[in-house]
Parts: sequence; structure tokens; C-alpha cells
Amino acid sequence: MNAPIASPYLDTMPLAPIAQESNAELIASLVAVSYRLTLDDLKYGDKTARILEARQVAQWVLRRQLRLSFPEIGRVMNRDHSTVMHSCRAIEKRRAFEEVFAQFLDRLITAIAERIDSE
Repeated sequence: MNAPIASPYLDTMPLAPIAQESNAELIASLVAVSYRLTLDDLKYGDKTARILEARQVAQWVLRRQLRLSFPEIGRVMNRDHSTVMHSCRAIEKRRAFEEVFAQFLDRLITAIAERIDSE
């Protein structure tokens, strides 16, 4: 697969604080923004490739950054824990074989960490 659709949008993440959101909601929102989607798209959207990728990435980031359990991520993302497990495995596998995707994820993690630290 080619480079992720959203990579050019990392530099345009909003800087205004997002009121009353937990770190999990904030992270999911930032992943959504990086894909030019809404949080509702991630949680309730259809299964188009762009939304599926963004949803899987959000679940992987939540697991990696917050060390949430699969059921906890499932509650945040409105998904079953087994779906979250599949998503995290799929992203890890893709990350291992696609250098451009791995670089995108590294940039995304850095941008999210900077945003959380500034809150």
C-alpha cells in the first residue's frame, strides 16, 4: 500500500485546547484530524479504507501511548475488544513491512505527544 492518505495533514493539527476530553478522546480526535475525519467518523463511520485505517491507527496509538487494555480501547472507540486486538496486530504488521507507513506513525506519535504535553 502507498503512503497513508493523511500524512500531509499532520502539520495542520489544531492547536486550540479541546475542552473536557480525556487523553483517550484527545488522541482519537487528533488521529481523526490527521486523516481529515471527525471523531464520530472513527467511532461510528462506515468501513471505507480511509476510515478503517484511521480507526485502526487510533486504536494502536491508544494502546501504545496510554497502555489501555483492549476492552478500555473498545469502550472509547465503540468496538469489541477482539476488534481492537485485530486492529493493533494489523497496524504492527503493516508498520514492520512498510517503511513509509512506519515513518507516518512515528510522526503521528510525536505530534500527539507534543500536543498532550502542551495541554
